[in-house]
Amino acid sequence: MIRYLKQGKDAQAKSDADVNVRATVEGILKDIEVRGDEAVREYSQKFDNWSPADFHDAPHRAIVTAMHLAGADEILTLGGVQAVAAMAIGTQSIQSVEMLVGPGNMFVAAAKRQLYGGWIAT
Repeated sequence: MIRYLKQGKDAQAKSDADVNVRATVEGILKDIEVRGDEAVREYSQKFDNWSPADFHDAPHRAIVTAMHLAGADEILTLGGVQAVAAMAIGTQSIQSVEMLVGPGNMFVAAAKRQLYGGWIAT
């Protein structure tokens, strides 16, 4: 007898989850566009339990050195949808960038898709 430890979701469940992720991300993007740093800080606390006094405070010295050697000219200690939004849209303290690359979970991937080609609020 076969015993499944884990099974994938059916097509409808996947579709429902995708709709929810897209809606959640769209709400976060709009909120960050309107409230800027205040919203970024709130989402960082909510999702990552992270609320530094300044987003520009740099991670461990070795990591900063590696980033510097790789050509980074600004380092933000921030992650998730809120980081993608802050860098793509811009906030009071974070200037928008021209290109974002790198890995991320389904929420980060959805944010990148929605921001691709330039964010236009609806």
